[in-house]
Amino acid sequence: MSGLDNLTTKQLKDIIRKYKKEKCPPYSKLKKSDLEALVSKLGLNITLIPKKKKEPKPVPKPVPKKKEDEEDEEVEKPDIKDIAGSLTPEQIEKYKASGNQSWTASNSNMLMVYDYVLDKHSNDCIPIIKSINGKDAVLLIEVENVAQKEPKMRFAWNKDGKTYDDPASPEDLKLAIKKLRECRKRFVPLPFLFFSYKGSKFDFGHLNMIIIDLQSNTAEHLEPHGEEFGRLGSSDESKNKSVQGLKFLIDKKLPELFKEWGFTYKNPNESCPYNMGVQSIDPLSKWDNSTKISRVVELNAYNNFSQEQGGLCALWSYILLDLRLSNPDYTIAEIMKKVLKQKSIKEFETDVLEDFAKSMSSFEALAKFDKEQYTEILYKKWKKQEELKLSDIFFMYAITFAHEAFGKNTPILIKILKEQAEKNGMDNFMDFLKSSKLNPFKLMWYFDNVKNKPIKLVYMSEDGLIKSGKNKGELKYKKKEVNNPNGLYTYAFFRNVEDKMKDIMFDRLLGASSIRVLKEDKGNTDKEKELIRDYYGIDKEIKKIDEKAIIKKAEVLKVKKRLDDYLKTYKNLMEEIKENWRYKNLLEDYNKILKKSK
Repeated sequence: MSGLDNLTTKQLKDIIRKYKKEKCPPYSKLKKSDLEALVSKLGLNITLIPKKKKEPKPVPKPVPKKKEDEEDEEVEKPDIKDIAGSLTPEQIEKYKASGNQSWTASNSNMLMVYDYVLDKHSNDCIPIIKSINGKDAVLLIEVENVAQKEPKMRFAWNKDGKTYDDPASPEDLKLAIKKLRECRKRFVPLPFLFFSYKGSKFDFGHLNMIIIDLQSNTAEHLEPHGEEFGRLGSSDESKNKSVQGLKFLIDKKLPELFKEWGFTYKNPNESCPYNMGVQSIDPLSKWDNSTKISRVVELNAYNNFSQEQGGLCALWSYILLDLRLSNPDYTIAEIMKKVLKQKSIKEFETDVLEDFAKSMSSFEALAKFDKEQYTEILYKKWKKQEELKLSDIFFMYAITFAHEAFGKNTPILIKILKEQAEKNGMDNFMDFLKSSKLNPFKLMWYFDNVKNKPIKLVYMSEDGLIKSGKNKGELKYKKKEVNNPNGLYTYAFFRNVEDKMKDIMFDRLLGASSIRVLKEDKGNTDKEKELIRDYYGIDKEIKKIDEKAIIKKAEVLKVKKRLDDYLKTYKNLMEEIKENWRYKNLLEDYNKILKKSK
């Protein structure tokens, strides 16, 4: 081994490379036998040790995150979209300049706002049900008379026939609920409408909103008043016999119904656990005589008619739907807390009490109370002040929201108004509309609210140029009246236009729905179909007579004959299929027009 021990590492590597080049094929590895031969040739005392496989490094177990670390890593939620922060200064100024442009809870207006909200959120989950008349209808829950202890519910909002009616069968209702699950969106609206009667006399109607959340399998019942129809039994209104059936519905029937459908029902008090909801707050400043806006609807200077704006329950219910769809990352209780600017008494004590107490002129007088009483008195005063601040804002927001929904439908309404005017020989009606610059939706409100009478509308018409004097060359105007050769009444005009608008809105909603029930009208015999068809025929005739300003007894008696024939023809069938309620409904409506007849 003489001399080899003195080889450097570099020299040894060069020898190995030369050996590999001579003895090994290109791109091959030096075999173990060749390497041993080389070691022997060089006279090196080396023992070859087999190469050990590398053991995989152990993967360290994940360290559980602390709760505070998880909170730090949470994706920041967007701010809650509320009402006070959504009304722009421009919208406020526009409202103050133009005044109250009106809202009326007609079927077409409610459908318009329904369509506007869902279109705004790209939501096509309009629940559809097959009605008893065999046609598609919008699914809702309607209660005919909450003055009854256990009122009946109906589920079809119809385009044709009776406005609110039964589904074609219990199976059709089950199918409609099953179809809800096919919706690609999270929220499905379900308007909840109820009426109350004193005997046979209509008392009032109200609408609120149930929103089905397919993610949490809940049905959230939202009441725009807050406590009034929420905590039944604790408010004066809920003790009134006119709403006694609501307690039965909210405590018993609706929880059972939604459980059967696969959802947990959340009553109005769970959804908005506050005394005052949006609709209760919006008129507060008016009652307190501190309002800074006009709430009266006025037609115009030449047609002197003004009236206080009616209730906004339907409008507020669709605004609540919009707020829910705008804030999917929050619970409805969190949304309502932000919208209503609510604080608990503890939050008030921590965040507000000190500064608010300093602002109170009666600060010293309150000092005689103990701390708990003192805090409670100031808390109530602060709440009232905050609600008064919101009052005008809420009212302006609601009316502005409605007319944003009306916007794209204005040309449709003008077209129908024009057609109805021409049909009745009102050939200068469009001149009136153009000259007066009257909002056509406000005009519809007028036709619906004014005492029913022959239409008389006045406007200023261009009448050539002034020929002399200091105003020479300027346009002169003269008062004109809209022609009304047929003596058409205001409500008849409203009804004709409203029915056409309603049909258009229904078709739009039904056509947009992604959860349409495609089941055909099966199962009814020909005789049963005739019973249903005749029922709607008589119902339509009664409604037509009821719309007239003067009802002649001879017309009513003709209806009675049709009713007698109906009972005679279908009595046995109605008893067999347990549908005597149809005849009872018609008889009740007949008696109403009989009382009005002369």
